[in-house]
Amino acid sequence: MMAQVGPPMLCFGAAERVATQLVPRLKNAGIDCINIPTVMGGLGVHIAILNTAIEANTAATIYMEEFNFKFEHAKQNGPASDVFPNIAGVDCEFCTRTQIPVLLQICVALNFVFLFRLNAIHNYDVVTGYPSGTRLVPALVQFFQSREIIKTGVAVIEDIQKLKTTFRVQANNVVDTYRAALAINKATGQNFPLSLAGLLTYLVRGDFQLKGKKASGNTWTAPLTPKATKYAVNDAIASFEVFRAMIEHAKVLPKRLFLEFFTPINESTPEWIASLQEINRVQDLVIHDIRDKIYSNVAGTVTDNLETFLTVFDKLSLERKFALLQIVSGFESDFIRAGAVPIILIIASRNNPPITPAYVRFLALSTIYLYVPNGGETAMQAYIDGIFSRHQ
Repeated sequence: MMAQVGPPMLCFGAAERVATQLVPRLKNAGIDCINIPTVMGGLGVHIAILNTAIEANTAATIYMEEFNFKFEHAKQNGPASDVFPNIAGVDCEFCTRTQIPVLLQICVALNFVFLFRLNAIHNYDVVTGYPSGTRLVPALVQFFQSREIIKTGVAVIEDIQKLKTTFRVQANNVVDTYRAALAINKATGQNFPLSLAGLLTYLVRGDFQLKGKKASGNTWTAPLTPKATKYAVNDAIASFEVFRAMIEHAKVLPKRLFLEFFTPINESTPEWIASLQEINRVQDLVIHDIRDKIYSNVAGTVTDNLETFLTVFDKLSLERKFALLQIVSGFESDFIRAGAVPIILIIASRNNPPITPAYVRFLALSTIYLYVPNGGETAMQAYIDGIFSRHQ
């Protein structure tokens, strides 16, 4: 039986379940969490501040174990209220003198943030930097390499590139919401703000302001003050929430760009065939541009399979094309079948337009082209055949 290789689910889970699972396990491992109010309001956020390599690896291991267990269960059994989000808001703070990363913030739910004090964990020296050959602890490497967990943030590409340069870490499935906002503005004529605070205000709520870095009062190499802790946590949570809002908010739907595709067309008519031809033009103008600008596989370990998919797709019969696209384009509100998530940012919202053939093809391309076997046309054809066999 062929392995079911396909796009990962996108889910935001239930925040309260994340803390319920993580806090007791961390405490049993000797890692206490603190709780503070955040810019997002509510009952506050649980924070684990990690100062040693043992603490860092233990905390990251506990998170990865809980995530993998819950997520595998969800993939096998469908949505569950206790599934962990497969979104992580990621941010870094840097030594003010050397601009080397010294604090890593990872928000794994709206109520839980890890703060990894990299300078303390890896014996950072403000003059000489990290010792030669320094690497992140194994569980953090596993986190960054995970193809299931989406690492997101505003300008997160730059942060991860600096982590890669400093620690030789590879990262998969990275979504930069700054680049997403740029692409949305270009594709739709909208005017998304490009800063973290601006995107949070525009997409989530407009009655607060994130404070600037100077307000933290910290050089980031010293132990974290309460003010610096709150600043660091707010940035990570905001990164998580901006991505979620981009997925869910109707403002990201480029109605102007896809207006001609909104009227349903019978698949047997010449207009439907013309719409398939027209979408090729849209691909050339939009898909490649969006892919290059806002999807970054920093490690370069995932082959871009768009051209291979198109080659196989174009060989299918018209009926089989339409059937395939109908199958792979379906999604539910909490479990979006989104492979190339940044393109979903451009076209998905809760107020979906009528599904036309051209719209479906565009959606289908975005959901599968990056998460298929890296084996050329033969593997791609086997993958497509597997999709049909599972839906007959």
